[in-house]
Amino acid sequence: MMLITDYKLWLKQQLTKFRQESPTSQPPPFSKLRLAAKIYILLLSSVGISVFIVDVLNLPNALGVPYPNGYLNNFTIALFLFIFSVLFAINDIPAQSIRLSFNLSYVPLIIGAFLLPPPLVSLLSLSSLFTRNTFSKGYRLYRLTFDASVYLVIYGLGSLLFQELYLERNIALIGNSTELKFVIIAAFVALTIFIMNVIPVTVVIKLTTVQAFKQILVPVFKNIAVQYGGTSAFSILVAAVLFSRSNGSLALATVGFLSLFAYRINMVNAAKGFEAEANRKALEIIAKTDSLTELLNRRGFDEAWDKEIAESKRYSYPVSLIAIDIDYFKSVNDAYGHDMGDEILRVLGKILKSSIRDSDFIGRIGGEEISIALPHVELDGAIILAERLRKTVSELTIEGYSKPCTISLGVASTSNSTYEEIRSNADLALYRAKKNGRNRVES
Repeated sequence: MMLITDYKLWLKQQLTKFRQESPTSQPPPFSKLRLAAKIYILLLSSVGISVFIVDVLNLPNALGVPYPNGYLNNFTIALFLFIFSVLFAINDIPAQSIRLSFNLSYVPLIIGAFLLPPPLVSLLSLSSLFTRNTFSKGYRLYRLTFDASVYLVIYGLGSLLFQELYLERNIALIGNSTELKFVIIAAFVALTIFIMNVIPVTVVIKLTTVQAFKQILVPVFKNIAVQYGGTSAFSILVAAVLFSRSNGSLALATVGFLSLFAYRINMVNAAKGFEAEANRKALEIIAKTDSLTELLNRRGFDEAWDKEIAESKRYSYPVSLIAIDIDYFKSVNDAYGHDMGDEILRVLGKILKSSIRDSDFIGRIGGEEISIALPHVELDGAIILAERLRKTVSELTIEGYSKPCTISLGVASTSNSTYEEIRSNADLALYRAKKNGRNRVES
């Protein structure tokens, strides 16, 4: 239970990190790729197609390998691994939505590289293509061919390497080898498969984008390492069980796979929950933000204000409020148009927001009226800040607007108003500032 909780926390941190990065776009059409990328993809695809043809021709021989004992044979193991590979692939965490893939279909493929002859494990590797992304609208045919070719070559070579290291072409005859030898060779082959996965993926991304090699290699390495780190250890463990080919080995492997699948579903649900929560928070932020100035809107400011007043009452600290109005704003819209009025609001919003503390909050209450809340600030401090803001804005130069931009400000605080009166008192002070000539601060 603790392991699941820790993994969920790690998963949430990874999703948050990947969500902050730039989104991964769909690959471009083949016709728009650079010539080097086209040649590379065509060459590797040609190799993959050739390997596929050879594997199909050698399939009868691979399935007909005699076994000295037990009821397990190549066909039984391949069918068993194929079922779980497809099952894992179709239940992958959607990479398009969270930009982080956890495709456990690699587990049966790595096991197959230890237990099956190259033709059979190469064909088995195609089962990992049955993912959500494969059947998505933006998935390119050349990418499918490329991925299939990579899998055919990598896992076929992995199986061949395993046989060569054991110095035995018929894997069915090496069941009496020591378990330690099996684990060492299997770990080396798993590492080799990992490296062979990184290289072609890095090269094709480099040829299809303008990113620097290091910018590509690091995320590709990390993403594949996430998928291979824990899965390789589990694969070696299950492969060791099946390697014995005892009558109970298939049952034990099934229990292991079902446990991993249950854990997988738990992680998928956790990822979906984190994604839904992130989307909900994003929509909530949008609902409380003014789209023009990117300040809080009336709803967002009112909610933040009510919360701040409640905290102020509870802990007995002062709160001040500055009500701001752009002078002669209607004449700006009439003389220069609403586009200039919008530009003034945008520039003014950025200037005001950059002039306050992180603990303060600012909102566009309506039209040209803006309010700034100042927690833990007495009236005198708020007046000093208001005067500084007034001076900063009066010195502002806006392209296309020849007249000076000025603001009137009204200040109120809990030190001279009740909690219920502070907003109305700030509005009254603002009214006095406008009545007394504008471009001034009143309290």
